[in-house]
Order: sequence, then C-alpha cells, then structure tokens
Amino acid sequence: MAIDGENKQYEATTFFQTDDEHTEVMVILYDLTTVLKVERMQADFLANASHEFKTPLTAITGFAETLQGSAGEDQSIREQFLQIISDETKKLTLLVNDVLSLSKIKHEPDRNTEERINLYMLVQEQWQSIQHLVIKNDIKLVNDIPDNFEVVTFKNDLTIIVKNLLANAVKYNRENGQVRLSAQKTADHWSFSVRDTGIGIPTNQQARVFERFYRGDESRQKTIADGTGLGLAIVNELLAKHQGNIKLNSQVGVGTTFTVIFPNK
Repeated sequence: MAIDGENKQYEATTFFQTDDEHTEVMVILYDLTTVLKVERMQADFLANASHEFKTPLTAITGFAETLQGSAGEDQSIREQFLQIISDETKKLTLLVNDVLSLSKIKHEPDRNTEERINLYMLVQEQWQSIQHLVIKNDIKLVNDIPDNFEVVTFKNDLTIIVKNLLANAVKYNRENGQVRLSAQKTADHWSFSVRDTGIGIPTNQQARVFERFYRGDESRQKTIADGTGLGLAIVNELLAKHQGNIKLNSQVGVGTTFTVIFPNK
C-alpha cells in the first residue's frame, strides 16, 4: 500500500474471540518495508558483486588456458596475453579492496583519532597519487581551497573521500578538462566541492549514483570501463559514519559538482 507517496509492505495477523455477549477482534500489523528493502539490497549486492568478479576472472582463466597451449610458444602472443592477465588481476584487486573497504566501514570500529588537517595540502597529495589518470586524460587541477584551510576530522577517512571524488572527476571528464576544488566554513559546518567539466549525469540517474556498483547508462560505462562502481558508495558510507552528507549537482554535457559537508567539531 502507498502511504505519503511511499510504498509500504505490511504483514497482518488477526486474533478473534467471541462469547455470548461480546466479540473481540485484534489486528496486528508488522511494518516489513525496511526489512524487505534491506533484503533486496543484499540480494542486489550479491548479484552485482558476482557479476563484477566474474568478468575479470573469466578473462584471466581464458587467457591463462590459452597460454598453456601452442599459443604460449609465440613470444609476442605470450607477452600480449600476460599483459591482459596482469591488467585484469589489477582490476580484481581493486574490486576486492573496495568491497573490503565497505565492509570495514560498516562493521569495524574506528581505531583512528581525529586530527587537524590542511585540506589544501591533502588535495594536492591525492592529486599526485592519481597522476596516471590525470596524464591519461590530460586533466588540469584548479585548487581554490585556501592554503591555510584546516579542519579537524579523521585523516584516513577524509583521504579516501577526497581521492575517490578526485578520481571520479578525472575519469568522467572530457579530454583537456578541468577539476576545480573550493571550500568554506560556517558556524556549524565546513564543506568542500569538487567540480568537473565532464559528461555529466542525467537527472533520472542522479538519485542512484551512490548505489554500489552503479555506473549509469552505457555512455558512462564506456567512459570508465575500469571502474569498480563502488567509489561513491564508499564516500557515502564514510560520510554517514561521521554524520556528514554529500550533495550532487550535474548537467549533461556541462559537468558535475559534488559537495561534501561535515559538521564542525
């Protein structure tokens, strides 16, 4: 049934009792909406994870078996196939690491301590860590965050958030594109924005980009064939862990802006 525009699912149990003078009926309703939603999410996650693992494993197995035959005697073919196996193994490793990251966020206590972090320098460091993507796509960084902008939070988690958003902005950008960062503070929160000049996200897909393994339509999948589809899900989970949130503003063909908001400590 629909309540306030949301589909709800209930289980109804009735109890009936009567005597010579009275009849009593008790109806108990159990709201199963959240439980069933979680079950569907778990089923979807398992199905998507199985598919994502199967793709590189199939390639690795296929090329390894081919190399065991006569094709393995040809040096040029052997080198080509070994490179493919190496590339697919790296994709599989990234996927495993991202899945483990999601699990740790959910189930492991945070053993780190909060510290004062220079956000400008953190962005510069993480930009250097993804130079292989930057060079491949010829993307320019414009870091408008003041060089003395400091925040207090968990460095490891903030590093993961920044790196994922920067990598996302580079992968979905156009050639010779730009990634611009800015930051601000208010009385009760601080925030930073990552804006790219990329392909953008259609309005009907924007609500789903934080889902695990979601990559959007075919054009976006072709743009980032080597992604795990977990980067934004990890960002979202980490922000929820720290009572933060993320906002999305995007226009197809113009670009996308992600704004991360943290409460002040």
